Amino acid sequence: MNEPLYAGIELGGTKTICLIGTGVDSIRDQLQIPTTNPADTLGQIHTFLASQGELAGIGIGAFGPVNIDPGSANYGCIESTPKPGWSHTSVVPFFRERFSCPINLDTDVNAAAIAEHQHGNGKGLRNFIYITVGTGIGGGALIEGAPVRGNSHPEMGHIALPRHMADETFLSACPYHQNCAEGLASGSALRKRWGMPLNEFPPEHPAWDMQASYLAEFFHSLTLLFSPQRIIVGGGVSSEQLLARVRTALYKKLNGYVDALKLEASLESYLCLPELAGNAGPLGSLMLAYPEYRRH
Repeated sequence: MNEPLYAGIELGGTKTICLIGTGVDSIRDQLQIPTTNPADTLGQIHTFLASQGELAGIGIGAFGPVNIDPGSANYGCIESTPKPGWSHTSVVPFFRERFSCPINLDTDVNAAAIAEHQHGNGKGLRNFIYITVGTGIGGGALIEGAPVRGNSHPEMGHIALPRHMADETFLSACPYHQNCAEGLASGSALRKRWGMPLNEFPPEHPAWDMQASYLAEFFHSLTLLFSPQRIIVGGGVSSEQLLARVRTALYKKLNGYVDALKLEASLESYLCLPELAGNAGPLGSLMLAYPEYRRH
């Protein structure tokens, strides 16, 4: 008897990655394409999935905001999003019209958190936060192994941050908020402010310390709000070079207030990169297709 074949779709703000496999350790095929407009992007995904034979389930980890309530008539629809052309795009309905297998959707950061919990730096932890700093900023919190959900999913990237003293006149990269983490510290904000990505700057460039300061403010708030055992930081902007600066800035901001983080060395494991690196989102999306992760 053949093993069930699953599809995972990480629908990211910049690129989309699709995996086909019987499990995370048995990937049979994959596709990576730019996330352009809905018609082209979803059309290419459909063509790829349709060529794979019978699927037992499809898991989707999508950028947001996105409706993740399986009981809603708008389940799987992108809501008002900063990504041009994608607001009110019906993602799950598109695939339901074309495939008869179960389809399960969550946020891309929740998908990545699920993968890290089972196979990466979240393994064995009761609670942790997964943050992605890329085109935008998003976050997912896992409590006792399950993503936090309420009216919708958390929108951590839109937490307000105080402005850096050298950044008072910068026009936020977020069309909704002038002082949110995404608007000030995402990859889009870095390009808008400096004209190029962070990794192209020399170590002495002020962009590094400004970015570290913003992320330290962000993680300071998350630390006090959620009391996570760890914050895992993925996305195209994250790097060990950046996190080393963020740890130093966060240590100063905490000022000895959180007992578990009183020693600066404790921040080495508290604030870390994903063990699965760029595979966390795609593998987590594949896991969303498994029966045990379906919520409907």
